Amino acid sequence: MKTKYFIILTLISFVIFLFYFQNKECSPIIYQKEEKGSHGYRIWSGPTLKSFDHKGEKICIPYGWKALGAIDQGEGWAIFPDEKTGTIILSSAFNEEKMDFVDSNYKINFIYPKNINNEEELIKYKDIVKNSFNNIGKLFGDNTNKTINNHTVLITAGLGETDYEEDSIYPDPNINLTFLILKPDSIRGEELFIHAVMHLYNRQRVDLTKYQNFQKPISKIDWQEMEASWSETIFRTSNEGRKIRLDYMYNVHNAVKDKNFSLIKYPPFNDFYKFSKMKGKFTVEKDFTFLDIQYSHYILGPIVMIATEGLLQKYNTGTNVKDILTKIHTTKMNNFFKELSRVLPKYEIDNIYKWLNGEELAPRDLLDIAINYYNNQ
Repeated sequence: MKTKYFIILTLISFVIFLFYFQNKECSPIIYQKEEKGSHGYRIWSGPTLKSFDHKGEKICIPYGWKALGAIDQGEGWAIFPDEKTGTIILSSAFNEEKMDFVDSNYKINFIYPKNINNEEELIKYKDIVKNSFNNIGKLFGDNTNKTINNHTVLITAGLGETDYEEDSIYPDPNINLTFLILKPDSIRGEELFIHAVMHLYNRQRVDLTKYQNFQKPISKIDWQEMEASWSETIFRTSNEGRKIRLDYMYNVHNAVKDKNFSLIKYPPFNDFYKFSKMKGKFTVEKDFTFLDIQYSHYILGPIVMIATEGLLQKYNTGTNVKDILTKIHTTKMNNFFKELSRVLPKYEIDNIYKWLNGEELAPRDLLDIAINYYNNQ
């Protein structure tokens, strides 16, 4: 009997020890050299904001600082999502406000630097957030969802080295945290935010991604990027920005299709040797290079979606890309191309596949029809 009690007491002591250890022990944030990612500094250490690699460890949060995007936290510590940067801010340097929406069930903790004292500028930031969550939330039927999701949006614009994208601060977005990294009048800043919110819904929210298993011949990751890059065009608030983005994408599309390097002016496609090796196709293959993926996800994918919109309007089908996507997100109508085949001639479906395979240039007139349609929505 004594042996039994001893074993029980030992087990209880071990559980108490584990509880104490897990809740008291944490790793300090060690200085890490600044590191740039795709759109700015992924790793950053400043007087009011720090982002860092955490290696999955429980991180000590200094007094007066606040962890953002954590998946678990307590007094003086936080655990951040795997393979995503951790982010902390100096609480006294930021203001916080609550935001909610009509067509999205996200409740936003909107955090911005206190040095943003221009009310008009702050309203513009909020409009970008509201526009993005309402439009994308509606696309996924989130306005009928009874589950409330809490999320943080942090403005890092103005905290980097300069106001340019490459010098901004852009830690990894995650299921709990999204960033606005550029000034509210920046055309690029709005499209990056829209893209990130789309990925919140179509990548981070794994409860919403089942439909991506049925988009053959397009893989899940390719489909996520096609939707996100297309969303930058349709949901942006600036008609001028829409045209600028389309002109840029179509110029690259034209250059890649015709192997005409003289049309290329900007990174990442302005390396002649790498450019000359590009395949110009959408579906990512094992031997795809970095440029192949950049072209597939951020140029060809949205070009094909916009041209498809042009077809839907040209034929007066009574539907649009947004409505079809809403159906495959929220009903049993699972395959995008199958839905297109219900309203478009077969030879036009064949043309869409040719654009995706890099066999033909998507017609500019279809893109212009689509952009005019979006401008008047």
